[in-house]
Amino acid sequence: MEQAVDQQDNNDNTNILNQEINILEPNAEHSLAESFLNQTLNQLSEEKTDDLKEELEKHSPAEIANLLEGLTAPERQAVAESIVPEMIPDVLSEMRQPERSLVAESLDIEVLTASVNTLAEPHAVELLDSLPESLADEIRESLDPKERQRLEATLEWPEGTAGRLMHIDAVSVRADVSLAIVQRYLRLRKTVPSNTDALIVVNREGVYLGKMDYTAILTNPPEVHVETVMDSQAIAVNAMVSEEEVVKLFEHRGLISVAVVDDNGLLIGRIEVDDIVDIIRRTADQQMLHMSNLHEEDDTFGPIWPSAKKRAVWLGLNLLTAFLASSVIGLFQNALDKIVALAVLMPIVSSMGGITGSQTLALVIRGLSLGTISSGNARSLAVKELSIGVLNGLLWAMIVAGVTTLWFKDYTLGWIIAIAMVINMAIAALSGWALPLILTRYGQDPAISGSVLLTTVTDIVGFMSFLGLATLLLL
Repeated sequence: MEQAVDQQDNNDNTNILNQEINILEPNAEHSLAESFLNQTLNQLSEEKTDDLKEELEKHSPAEIANLLEGLTAPERQAVAESIVPEMIPDVLSEMRQPERSLVAESLDIEVLTASVNTLAEPHAVELLDSLPESLADEIRESLDPKERQRLEATLEWPEGTAGRLMHIDAVSVRADVSLAIVQRYLRLRKTVPSNTDALIVVNREGVYLGKMDYTAILTNPPEVHVETVMDSQAIAVNAMVSEEEVVKLFEHRGLISVAVVDDNGLLIGRIEVDDIVDIIRRTADQQMLHMSNLHEEDDTFGPIWPSAKKRAVWLGLNLLTAFLASSVIGLFQNALDKIVALAVLMPIVSSMGGITGSQTLALVIRGLSLGTISSGNARSLAVKELSIGVLNGLLWAMIVAGVTTLWFKDYTLGWIIAIAMVINMAIAALSGWALPLILTRYGQDPAISGSVLLTTVTDIVGFMSFLGLATLLLL
């Protein structure tokens, strides 16, 4: 008998080992995305429409959305026409706005209307906002009254607020009922909204009172009342709270969902963690693009002319600042004509200042976005960054001075570049600290214009200090 049991155990283990287990290997996700893109491009070039449709059905909406962002406009349209209609709403909700707008405009209005009907409120509103106004209005008019009312409950709140992020399908229970009644209510519903970790507790008038975890329903006797096991300290957010504050709330408290209330405390919806993840991803994309003076609406494979026009503005501004820095060099033309070594060494001073300033700039922009820098601690940060700039300036100034002296056999030139480097790196650190604070105070995004202004400051200070000292001491 024991041998038979052992044999059965061995057979079970063999079956388990023979099963195909899905395990994500290092860098596998990137390789799969690249393989999916290359395979799609091949199928498009060879016009294998049936194979393309079959392949798309094997992938998630997020993977298809990522694929579409790597295609040109004609290729996107061809792929969009091959996606099964049931997946289109989810694919559109996963896409970035510029790519989604182009794909959506190529779809039939019936498909877009079905997508708006299917998507949750935040994603449906986001899709409508990305469409031309006339098309969005036409879709709204074609919705049945119930669906239109569902969207209007979200659209009535300003863009960038918690009200625009909320789902209106919040499941609520009263505090004065027993857990047995709650269990019966959930069985009758059969389903609960996604990313729901708790039930929202309200009074008879619908005023928010707190939350009750599902574990409380499972681990307490049926006769216990909700008010006994609910968390009355669970936070809710007003619909007018900014989405940045909501993101910080989820980050700091590790939330999965949060209730949304109006000015009277009435429950009107809930926000899910997956919507917060979308905002975090979108914000990270924006900040990365802004550091290069690009806009979040720039499409990687979009039309050439619109992209060229947007970039031309910042290239023009950068050119003006470059002329300004060059004019400073022009003031010391005589010194450059007489001492060729100055032209050779000059880029070192401005480059070291630029790197020092950009490090501080990135640190301050990050602190401002996270809310960790305020008027109370800004001065302490300035002292710290200035100290770091001076210390690094002294360290690298001595090294550069030694190399310069050996190279050009001139001690004075070594001292000049050393002093200029310390001055420029100190000013660069202060500029990297001050510029984001000043720009933020006047309502400007420091990630967009901070780097251009910082480059101007470090170039001018670097050239002025180095060439000015050389003019005074060498000529």
